[in-house]
Amino acid sequence: MRRSLPLLTAFLLSALASPEPVRGQSAPPPALPAAPVEAVVSYDTVFNSLRNLAPRPDRVATVHGVVLRRDVMELRLDAGTLSVLTSVAGRAIGVAFVGAGSVSFVPPLEVERANLRRVLGDSSVSGPIAGAVLIFADSTLGELERSVTFGAGPPGDAAGFVSDALDYLVDGRERSADASLMTALLSETTSGFFAAYVKRTRGEGVLVEINPNEAEEVQLLRRGRLVGQRVETVCQFQRAEDLRGNVAVVTEHPEPMEVDAYGLDATIDGNYKFSARATVRVNGRRDRQRWARFFLYSELDVDSVVTEAGAPLTFFRRDHAPELWVRFAQPIGPGDVQALRVVYHGNLIGFGSTLEQFLPPWWDPARRAMPPVLDSWAFIKSTSTWYPRYSFDQPAAMDMTFHTPKNFKFASIGRLVDSRTEGNVVTTHWVTELPTTEVSFNIGTFEEFEIKDARIPPVTVHINTDAHRYIHQFIPQARNPQQQVGADVANSLAFFSQVFGPPLFHHYYATEIPYFHG
Repeated sequence: MRRSLPLLTAFLLSALASPEPVRGQSAPPPALPAAPVEAVVSYDTVFNSLRNLAPRPDRVATVHGVVLRRDVMELRLDAGTLSVLTSVAGRAIGVAFVGAGSVSFVPPLEVERANLRRVLGDSSVSGPIAGAVLIFADSTLGELERSVTFGAGPPGDAAGFVSDALDYLVDGRERSADASLMTALLSETTSGFFAAYVKRTRGEGVLVEINPNEAEEVQLLRRGRLVGQRVETVCQFQRAEDLRGNVAVVTEHPEPMEVDAYGLDATIDGNYKFSARATVRVNGRRDRQRWARFFLYSELDVDSVVTEAGAPLTFFRRDHAPELWVRFAQPIGPGDVQALRVVYHGNLIGFGSTLEQFLPPWWDPARRAMPPVLDSWAFIKSTSTWYPRYSFDQPAAMDMTFHTPKNFKFASIGRLVDSRTEGNVVTTHWVTELPTTEVSFNIGTFEEFEIKDARIPPVTVHINTDAHRYIHQFIPQARNPQQQVGADVANSLAFFSQVFGPPLFHHYYATEIPYFHG
């Protein structure tokens, strides 16, 4: 859809809703006799042990003709030494091989073979290897112990291979590691995770990963080639049994837990300072998980994480990292439900001009050759991780309350079920009628007008008219945004209603944002 002013795109916030807010848990049972104090496995301890994995000289084996298969990968260890790596959280999770062997990895899908050929020059990965490192949370060590005997001995030149393997799985700067592996280590579960770094004698080293927490479980990765890119996914596909059974990716639910409801209470003051309290309802699916990773925008600081009853929970959050790791009060297994509450605040919303990037190169503000830029916008820096979310793929019911200055206009997804003004603060309550994965809001000094068209539900439009007055000085054709946006919204909704049927929701918001996307 054409826009005369490309940087100002209106996006639709649909009126979705949740059946019920998050409910409280029942009263606790009578107190039981004191149990022994449980040793808490900390994130830092597990991460440091993982980052410092090294061959153990007391657990080395001589290898002859050992074959290990994982889905489409076959790894042959013909002759060499195999060393168990140091333990993490009291368990052995890796081995390193140095010697002669071979690898075979043939993707089952033509599209994946084509991409493998494009990136690595061949439709399969096969040929001799000089070493391999296996890191796992499955039965690998037990399989190997049935074929070899470990004892004291020199581990060979394995340390370099271990370092190369860890480069794929561990980000030392961010103090983060592969989430599926870390979850298994922190929760002390056998998850089925498996990764094999192979050092080929011809061609670059690659890593094969089997991740049961992915809908497409099998991946082949190489080191990243772009700036800031640690690894590059060369190909990824479902495991063989799912392909044979024609299991659709969209029907898979591989995560060990599910968050089916979020309750959010957020405050935005007159200077766009943001603070919030999020109640998250977690359901167990498989295994027994003690830790979980949530995504949260890096400029938001976590004040506390507690149970629904207010008991503090252990959590890990590195400054400016997009992850929040939380340890539950009790392990969550299939059918278990726990709720936790996260209190946080931070620099979620910026404020400033968007027009400066479009000014001509000869404009010099020091010489006042042109008037200063005075268009002003609130920038929502992250519309996807402004609350602690467990997954981007799991739809959830949302129950949201916002406290905002009355001189600002505000819009959110969901159905507006209540609005009240007390002094200079407007409190609005929004709920979703259907579970959703897209949860955002917008705020600013907008003019508000209504679109009433018999073909479509009512639409409330927010336009930053003050900013447009200044923008018009530099882009003369950028005028009458109300008419342009109103016509676009009405015609779009009417067209799609005719093609796909009536809209799902009874009210829509179209609110202007200072980005190229909608």
